[in-house]
Amino acid sequence: MDLDDETEWIKAFSDKIDALKLPGNALDMLIDDLGGFNKIAEMSGRSERLVRNYKGEFYTQKRSEANQVSMHEQNLFEREEFQSGEKLVAIISDAASSGISLHAEQNARVKNRRRRVHITLELPWSADKTLQQMGRSHRANQASAPEYKLLVSPLGGERRFCAAVVKRLQSLGALTQGDRRATGVSKSWACFDVDTRQGTDAILDLYHHSNWMVLELLGLEKANPNRPLVAPPKLPATECEALARVALESGGADFLRAPKGWDDELYGGGVEAVAKKIHMLHGAPLWLSLVGIAVASYEGAGSARKAVVPKFLNRILGLEVSRQQKLFDYFARTLERMIRAAKRDGKYAQGIQTVDGRSVEFERPAKALHVTTPSPFPIECHTVVADVGMDFETAQKMLEETRSAGKATAIDIDGDDDDGGGSTALVPKRDSDGEGWISTGRVTNVSNNNQGFVPPPARPGQRFGDRDGFRLIKAKYAKGDGDGICLIIESGESSMRGLSVKTDRFQVYFPGECQDQYYWSQLKNKTEALDDSRAKRLWDAGFRNRSKDQKSYLLTGPVLHVVPQLVQAQCRCMVKNPVRVEVARADEKDEEGKRSGDTLLGVLLDEEYADEIVRHIEEKANQDDEERANALIDEINARDRDKEQRQAHAKSVAGKERAKKRAKKA
Repeated sequence: MDLDDETEWIKAFSDKIDALKLPGNALDMLIDDLGGFNKIAEMSGRSERLVRNYKGEFYTQKRSEANQVSMHEQNLFEREEFQSGEKLVAIISDAASSGISLHAEQNARVKNRRRRVHITLELPWSADKTLQQMGRSHRANQASAPEYKLLVSPLGGERRFCAAVVKRLQSLGALTQGDRRATGVSKSWACFDVDTRQGTDAILDLYHHSNWMVLELLGLEKANPNRPLVAPPKLPATECEALARVALESGGADFLRAPKGWDDELYGGGVEAVAKKIHMLHGAPLWLSLVGIAVASYEGAGSARKAVVPKFLNRILGLEVSRQQKLFDYFARTLERMIRAAKRDGKYAQGIQTVDGRSVEFERPAKALHVTTPSPFPIECHTVVADVGMDFETAQKMLEETRSAGKATAIDIDGDDDDGGGSTALVPKRDSDGEGWISTGRVTNVSNNNQGFVPPPARPGQRFGDRDGFRLIKAKYAKGDGDGICLIIESGESSMRGLSVKTDRFQVYFPGECQDQYYWSQLKNKTEALDDSRAKRLWDAGFRNRSKDQKSYLLTGPVLHVVPQLVQAQCRCMVKNPVRVEVARADEKDEEGKRSGDTLLGVLLDEEYADEIVRHIEEKANQDDEERANALIDEINARDRDKEQRQAHAKSVAGKERAKKRAKKA
């Protein structure tokens, strides 16, 4: 090759490089998409950035050139721009995640008191660093608490990292403040905490049924009478044929421990006949074996339950995206069913509940139970009186916040019937206008050609949140004065399978009562829509006539001593979930929210049967004490008799020995 040829080759290669459309720097692209550096407050450790000029081209610019501020004061200047309201979006990197306050401070110098929406694009691995980042927008003396949003892709394996951080956050709160909720792990983040008893059971259930169904397919086992909680989904035809070929080949048959000619006897033989019988659970043992998980080794009561969830989530990261998503989707659905069953049976640990309201008052003196305990402190039953009413301004603000959260631009498309009324995952729409949402039907949907996530085409449906608002309760369903109006807000649940899962369930708020949950099928015939002006009159009337004595009962003191009697009393009174002991706390405060400093922590009793439960505990505990006392007396008497018998026996033996000695001397 001569020099001219080399020059042409180099030029052609350079042209190809110049023609490549590579993604830009993530921080620069984000600032550019949100309006440019004139509208975005950047707090980072870099000194230069890429800026778009009037021709639409990017060039390098020093950050100090834009505002004539020295580099070491750039982040402070940008913070003041955000806090003053000159810029409404702030982007913080890890280099500036400490020492900067961006909360909606109630201070004259802070003009921007809008509620902060804190979006975490990259979750730190360290729990204390996560708390530090959250603390930028959540501080004392703030006008409103921030709303945290965690950006996570639908990829199943990525939930492993979220699960680890949420677990550490809960542990950190339990260690530092004695409360797992103290670190701000909200209900929406709780869906990432899968390393639990139910999570382990869900994975072991997947292992068990996948192993059994493979043996059932080969004719080595009969049909399992205990079917899986979630019906195994079908696989693409190409995947089924590939698994069928593996099963029919000698290597695959050895792996599956298949007898020779098994397909001829059962399905008539051939790849097509076997492929028609295959579903996801048939492929799970082979897929998991590729990443070092032998599902058959987990069979039996003696199988190790330690680190089952972390191992599963770590290993599936090594699989192709489509297979990873299928396994994770099945695990998530099984886990949701198990959690739902555990809540129904009262076996799900939901942490400490809070008795709250506009005002909270403790009735004094508390009733002391006549129960003997090994502690010097008595067991007491406290009556907590709370005003749970809600004024119209608070209700309207709550409604406006839900409407501004993007629900009004969401489309409801039922992707499956797993939740009764169907469930739909909502993800942000990324298009030219940058607004609104699209529904994926199921965010774990993947393409059949293993090329990753491909959303299905949108279908027409009802808009999620359209039914939110004030409703008039029809006369024949109203309980009395002030009960003729309610506020309903459609509630989506956080889910391991997506950002939000539609349940067709509504949070229903009343002027003077606690909130409740109803399904749309219960509301549509009993209520009708109201305009805001009429709603204000009815709501204000209901708020004025509200009852301010919503009572709760807390059992405090050495309650562990009487837990068996408490469970027996709840079973006797036939309360809902009688075997469940629910712990709650209450902070006394006045109508202005000022706390007195008194706090109660104890077992929450059923309000309808509280007196009967207390009486039963006293009777049963005293009866048990008498039985234990009588048993102790009998034991003491038996020991005394045994001691007397041993002493008499010893005297008898000693007398015989003395008699023998005298006989020898004689």
